[in-house]
Amino acid sequence: MAKMVHWAGIFYAVKANPAPQVIERLVASGAAFDAARWCEAVALCGELFVRAADAGISLEILTLGGGFPVSCGDGAVPEPGRVFEVIDQTIDAAFPGARPRVILEPGSVIVANSGIIRSEVILVADRAYDTTERWVYLDVGRYGGPAESEGEAIRYRMDAVGCDGPRGPVVVGGPTCDSHDVMYENAMCTLPLALTAGDIVTLCDTGAYTSTYASVEFNGFAPLEEHYI
Repeated sequence: MAKMVHWAGIFYAVKANPAPQVIERLVASGAAFDAARWCEAVALCGELFVRAADAGISLEILTLGGGFPVSCGDGAVPEPGRVFEVIDQTIDAAFPGARPRVILEPGSVIVANSGIIRSEVILVADRAYDTTERWVYLDVGRYGGPAESEGEAIRYRMDAVGCDGPRGPVVVGGPTCDSHDVMYENAMCTLPLALTAGDIVTLCDTGAYTSTYASVEFNGFAPLEEHYI
């Protein structure tokens, strides 16, 4: 069975010392690395495969890992087809002879755009401290599925259904009354100024890692219902 090794050990050790002894210690049958740095790393792994062959080590597998960017329709990241096209071109350039067996772990890029979370506004409140902030509380929060809003790392696009007009910045909170159940406080999300309790807000591009993240009855709230079309 082929063994896999952590990308960081290969990437940095080979970059610092590409001697065959290092390759023998670190490599079983492949080279793995962080997908976010695949462009540089594919070229480096091409060199690694050559050095390994010169040392009598036959490498067969190149794993690109995961973490491929998901487009949320705002043009901030390229579409998946373009990402994989560039990867393919980079592999061709790095391995002009026989290509290794390539393994991808695309994960969320496959399904993220295929799902939405339909939520209801339960309260809109102006909270005045140093400045006036408009808080919108939804019936789904960090504990109800969008756990990857932790640290506001993933900023889901939100659409208000049937509520138009001017928009303004909001802080987005969940329903549980837990102090950590705040999805977006610094992201400067905007929602219609006319938004009120009972309106529907859709969280877009939530097809990955949401229902599986939903807590079970945290503070009495049921996990997400799932519907497939």
